Amino acid sequence: MVGIVFIVAATIRFVRTGLLLDDAKIHAPGIVLELSLSVILAILLIAASIPLILPRF
Repeated sequence: MVGIVFIVAATIRFVRTGLLLDDAKIHAPGIVLELSLSVILAILLIAASIPLILPRF
């Protein structure tokens, strides 16, 4: 019974999130924000990969 409640709650949240994502008023396009987040993510990935790439002496 608890599993069914969780499935129903997840379905409601999924539908609500889909409706919020489709709303243009909430999500105004912003290329600068998306680009800056992508650059930060790339820098973090490079920083985390350096110990794996460089040989240990």
